[in-house]
Amino acid sequence: MILRMFVAIIKTIMKKFNILLAIICIICSVQSIKAQELSANAKAEMGKNNFLPAIGELSTFLSTNPDNEPALTYRANFYSRTGQFDKALIDAAKVLIINPKSINALIVSGVAKAGQQKYKDAILDFNSALALQPSLKPALMLRAQAFFKINDYQKAKADLDLVIKNDPKNLEAYLYRARIYATENDFAAAMSDYSFIRENAEPYSKAKETATNELLKTQEMYAKKLEADKQATMQNMAKSLPAKNDETVDKLSKQVNDMTKEMNEAHARLKPLMENFSATVANFSERAKTIPKSDFRSWSAFYKEINPKLTALAKDFEKQIDKLNGKESLKDLKVKLEGGLPIIYKLIKQTSPYADRYQQYVAEANAMSNPVIEDVKRAYEYFNAKDNARFIPAKKTAITSLNKMIDLVTSAKKDLAKFNDPQFTEKNEAQINLQYQDYNNALTELKARNL
Repeated sequence: MILRMFVAIIKTIMKKFNILLAIICIICSVQSIKAQELSANAKAEMGKNNFLPAIGELSTFLSTNPDNEPALTYRANFYSRTGQFDKALIDAAKVLIINPKSINALIVSGVAKAGQQKYKDAILDFNSALALQPSLKPALMLRAQAFFKINDYQKAKADLDLVIKNDPKNLEAYLYRARIYATENDFAAAMSDYSFIRENAEPYSKAKETATNELLKTQEMYAKKLEADKQATMQNMAKSLPAKNDETVDKLSKQVNDMTKEMNEAHARLKPLMENFSATVANFSERAKTIPKSDFRSWSAFYKEINPKLTALAKDFEKQIDKLNGKESLKDLKVKLEGGLPIIYKLIKQTSPYADRYQQYVAEANAMSNPVIEDVKRAYEYFNAKDNARFIPAKKTAITSLNKMIDLVTSAKKDLAKFNDPQFTEKNEAQINLQYQDYNNALTELKARNL
């Protein structure tokens, strides 16, 4: 029952992407669509997902230009965006009469049919579009979704595999494929795809948040499946014993009961820990969204607050994993904890004292850079104008500003090096050295200027 509910949830999630992918296809298709210019009001409303003004303007234009292919294609797409699938199909059909090889019209037609839940008919339209352009990414994505709707998971995965082959960092394709794997109960493959998204998505992005949430749900489903499989195996073993061997049956029954008791106790013990984990990750994500990137003091306070909590949580996870080592009946719980631990480690790294100090340096350097540039620029303006009376004090001010910036860079470099953090050598040291060199070169050149 739980797995069936999970499949239903996955299908509901995927359904929400139908119309979104439609507009992506219109943008990405090889055919260029250029209808007559829409008004500023229509464009503004489109930005609010209100396409009715644009439909009205296109309809007025089409009343005197009924065979205009771009305008018909645009209106067909906007009809789909507003759920008017019948009207979208009429416009798409008109375009295909004018231009039978219009990829845009084929895709809009397919999207409209999918909106009517005519998935097999939609697949035929996507097939036609792909016959004209075999590797068209949006058409492959849409066809994969339609295959998913008719439970043809193998064909859906084949399309997504092709998208990923041509575009290895296409996180949307990984997300759809992970959901299909989860629907098929291939939880290991689903968790692998979700983990890939987490590793490659932008920090605090919707893609990363979605992948994290669905990874946790998949880990939970996987753990429940492992537990159910073990219980079924033990019960089958008991049933397979000879009926006359009552002593053996009783012994095995006791083992099953003891194992069940141990599992229930472990679940009860670990439930608060997992709830704390979910709450901590959610709190981190929500708090991070509220802090401006330039407000390093708020970031610093946030890091100092959250890092000890994350470190304590990681130690709790490690302690519980050690307790579960060697206990085959509790392997599912161990898998669940081990799946959450890398997430905690990564958050600890992002909020470390090193990260705090680097955040402070970036904010201070950004705040100082524009005034420094203005001081140097002003000095050179007076130098080029041969205005010695103004150049001398301007040069002195610029030199002072450059020295302050160099001191800031030097101090940050020394502080960051003390942490012995791999992030410094891998990512930030070269950048800081370059900044240090640039400011020193600017200082040397300015000192050499005299009138």
